[in-house]
Amino acid sequence: MPKKPTFRFSITNVPAVVLEWITAHPGQSALLVANGFLIFTPAALTGPLLATMGFGASGPIAGTVAAWLQSMLGNVGAHSIFACLQSAAMGGYGVPIVNWTMQAYVVISEAAILRFWPSKA
Repeated sequence: MPKKPTFRFSITNVPAVVLEWITAHPGQSALLVANGFLIFTPAALTGPLLATMGFGASGPIAGTVAAWLQSMLGNVGAHSIFACLQSAAMGGYGVPIVNWTMQAYVVISEAAILRFWPSKA
């Protein structure tokens, strides 16, 4: 059985106009690449972000923002924002909600970067 060709990418194969734009807009380029990564793998940011806030696999971690917030809220209602964030950290129903929210943010920030970032040209 013949081998399937492997996708290969090299910076030398990028059209000159694209390289010129990247050189002229390094900040925008970096944000666009980061957003491109996050649109396909939102959990690469949402998982560590939830963990940093203190949403753990078995509940809020003591001494964190999540624990403080839960102490301020008292009884947390089902399907509230807090419950959704905790569910996402535990791998429950909140995972797609949090990830889709991240993807929506990425799309909005992409549009804002392209529309409002000052251009050198």
